[in-house]
Amino acid sequence: MATITDVAKQAGVSVATVSRVINNRGYLSANTKAKVQAAMDALHYQPNIAARNLHGKATHTVGVILPDIINPFYAELFQTVEQLLFAAHYQTVLCTTNGEPEKEKKYLRLMAANQVDGIISSTHNPDLADYQNPAVPTVAFDRVLSDQIPMVGSDNEAGGRLIGDYVAQHQPKCCLILAGSQEDLAPLSPRIAGMQAALAVTPSAVDQVAVPFDQPAPVRNQLIRQQLAEKDYDAILCTDDLTAITVFESYPADRWPLITGFDGSKFIRQYYPALTTVIQPLEDLCQLAIRLLRNNIDGGKEKAASYQLPVTLHVGQTK
Repeated sequence: MATITDVAKQAGVSVATVSRVINNRGYLSANTKAKVQAAMDALHYQPNIAARNLHGKATHTVGVILPDIINPFYAELFQTVEQLLFAAHYQTVLCTTNGEPEKEKKYLRLMAANQVDGIISSTHNPDLADYQNPAVPTVAFDRVLSDQIPMVGSDNEAGGRLIGDYVAQHQPKCCLILAGSQEDLAPLSPRIAGMQAALAVTPSAVDQVAVPFDQPAPVRNQLIRQQLAEKDYDAILCTDDLTAITVFESYPADRWPLITGFDGSKFIRQYYPALTTVIQPLEDLCQLAIRLLRNNIDGGKEKAASYQLPVTLHVGQTK
């Protein structure tokens, strides 16, 4: 097995220079970095992360905690984060919690014990004590986790208003706001608050129902269909695109009411072009989250502020 000394000899540089390349520390010319990387590739050399941990050195590893990757938005979020981090010479570890606090707690402590350089978390368990005094630099995605952690997200209330204004233009008589979590209703989530504010100027009747994701998909889908059967809704505003897809599939294509979603992943726009939804600026959000995280990793004191980026309305294609 090749050693760091073998790499230095192959590249014609000192062991200290190889170490600086591995740890991305100090100024090094592009030519030197290329020589060292070529030597590492030729010798199939892998830095010993465990040994670097023991010496308190950076591992160039970032942990990403998500509720799941079944949701196309979270899958696209992770892919974008992973690609951006890889370009910055970081490797990525993915953990999914399925909304379970104990699972999330174990992952947070496992990451801290293995000394990841930082964590990006987009979960639904802000009450975990681990977030009150994070062991490693952490950035929250679309969730306020604590006053110690910066949060990056979209302007959800403005997005809700965009959807509400669009629906109001169609003058519906009976609307349903369909949420993916009970927490969205008490207190009202910014998305729903925005929808309600826009619909308040219309004479429409507006119902609100939550059908949480923390149950088997067939059960959840059946509960949604039962709710839709209770009234003749002519507009259904969903707080996420997956719920909107279930609503689409609950009606014959020639009897679709006005259906809207929220998130606007590339997958949804490609395979469900009829869905009107709000597009979150995912690439910009990920770039900002990584910039904030790397600044904290490098010793900066990034204030724990909330950063909200503007969203856009995507009007679905109709035949």
